[in-house]
Amino acid sequence: MHQNINWIYYRYLYGKYIQKTQGTPNVGIRERSFGYNYPTRFWKDDIGGYDFFVKFVDARIIFCTMNIHSMMRFIILLFTIVLTACNSATQTDKLLARIWAADQGVRERMAALTKAVAVEGNTELIDSLIITSDEVQRIDTENMHTIDSILRQGLPQGLSHESYKTIWIVIDHGPIDKQVKYLPLIKQMADDGLVGYDEYATLFDRVAMKQNRPQRYGSQSVQFGRADAVELYIWPIENPAELDARRAEVGMMPFAEYLRQLTEVTGIEPKYDPTLSVEQINSLRQEATSD
Repeated sequence: MHQNINWIYYRYLYGKYIQKTQGTPNVGIRERSFGYNYPTRFWKDDIGGYDFFVKFVDARIIFCTMNIHSMMRFIILLFTIVLTACNSATQTDKLLARIWAADQGVRERMAALTKAVAVEGNTELIDSLIITSDEVQRIDTENMHTIDSILRQGLPQGLSHESYKTIWIVIDHGPIDKQVKYLPLIKQMADDGLVGYDEYATLFDRVAMKQNRPQRYGSQSVQFGRADAVELYIWPIENPAELDARRAEVGMMPFAEYLRQLTEVTGIEPKYDPTLSVEQINSLRQEATSD
């Protein structure tokens, strides 16, 4: 399992702890292992100062070194570090909760308007549908900027399950360049149990579709309107005969059940032809656009 390892360097001099730097200094450092299989890095200067390093692995303190006279001061410092980290995670959780609410709220309105216009024929709501579509794009752009900022220093540790799922869904709704950039991160998050493998599979399929390749797990569909109706097509799938086996591996429901639920949610019965190629479905979409 991948571990997010970070050294935080503190200096103890004349009774005060001062955080000096983060990272892994490579000058004047010796490494020793104290039975934890993780090196402790430290250095003692010539004027009575004492520098020590605390090693964090996935936000858990593994080991540190100090002289015995520093113990009480270090315990106070450690409590401050942990409290700061907890407050930071709490604030990030609150921010991501607001992002989730914005993402899902506008999409619920969009789904209701789409169903009313496309399925029920309520043309009076077309203007509202267009406005809401623009709002989806605006919110997605703003949310993606925020996630970029959060991930700039790496994936935050100690967040709630809902927060990690929010990071995934914003990337899933983001532009293709961000999806490609963060796909390996989502895979690692799935390996670490922070998101589900089904969520990774959904993003994998979305990237494949946007790159004009067959999808692997059958999670993506395309919708386009003709003169008399709206049609929903399942994007072409690689090796369809083994689709349900692949879906089971990542915790997805059987494909037939997925199609049933998709019909229930959208009000449109999806069309799936396992022989349909990417080129053919793109031709169908172009024909619908030109009608």
